[in-house]
Amino acid sequence: EPKIGDFRLARPVEHKTRVSEIVYGTPGCTSPGVMENPDLVDYRVYLFPVGVILRDLLTGKLPTDNPRSASVIAGCDVRFDAITRRGSS
Repeated sequence: EPKIGDFRLARPVEHKTRVSEIVYGTPGCTSPGVMENPDLVDYRVYLFPVGVILRDLLTGKLPTDNPRSASVIAGCDVRFDAITRRGSS
């Protein structure tokens, strides 16, 4: 069961971004939807970093650094590919 750490970067879903407001996120781990249109995101954006973190734990690489599947990079079970691809693509 994944646990989400806030680190003061998360915001309530109903929060609307002001024009002058900066949207923060960890490069390579933040869902593209957060950066493209932060007002349209919902709870699903938290699935993306879970997939990225799992892939990083399996391979030692972020998807932006090496887009090959986790099973190819690390030789892990191919079933992990579906999980990490769902979150990090």
